[in-house]
Amino acid sequence: MKALKVTILASALIAGFTAAQAQQNADEIFAKHYNAIGGDNWNNVKSMKSTGTADAQGMSIEMTNTTLNNKANRQDITMMGTSGYTIVTNTEGWSFMPMMGQTEPEALKDEDIKGSQEKLDIKSQNNVDIKANAAKSEIVGKEKIGDMECIKVKVTDKDNNEQTMYFDPNSYYLVCLKAKTEMQGQSVDMIYNFSDFKKLDAGIVVPMKIDMGPQGSLTFTNIEVNKPIDESIFKPSK
Repeated sequence: MKALKVTILASALIAGFTAAQAQQNADEIFAKHYNAIGGDNWNNVKSMKSTGTADAQGMSIEMTNTTLNNKANRQDITMMGTSGYTIVTNTEGWSFMPMMGQTEPEALKDEDIKGSQEKLDIKSQNNVDIKANAAKSEIVGKEKIGDMECIKVKVTDKDNNEQTMYFDPNSYYLVCLKAKTEMQGQSVDMIYNFSDFKKLDAGIVVPMKIDMGPQGSLTFTNIEVNKPIDESIFKPSK
């Protein structure tokens, strides 16, 4: 019986050590990723404006995403000559999408505002400090993304949402993210492939292209950091 207790204790210690080691290794990957994309330079980013074009099932959509860090976000789109926008702040949100039948700006529902407020955090929006937003993480092996054998990390956030992240083993850039998201009341598997990484003058590295498979792709033509932004754009207007 004593030998059995010792065996059980040893097994528990080994299991605990293995879990701690997996966590430590995942944290090391996150730290290398953080440093690779600019590290503490991200703490100096107070605003970001990204301009680009989305290709959604053959339709070209011009897009501009403007964020004042932890204050407000505005997304403008233009398709088939018609423009619209969504705005989210710390307390409010609006939508004006004429292409969807709206004739004037409409206030967003509370749950829609809450669900969109993660866009206000520029670092979270750009997957910068992954460890800070993770409740649990572990390396689960390697997997090929395209021609590259990537480090595969399973991440569970503080709301118990799971994501699988794939890191370039040489640059430690995040090159792919798989997650579930809600679309029109249904859970949809999403895949985001990040490429064309560029180092900006602010000392941070961002992907200039995001491919989302059947959902389309987004190519950025310009990203501005810490440029003056007229805060009146975060108020609704026709």
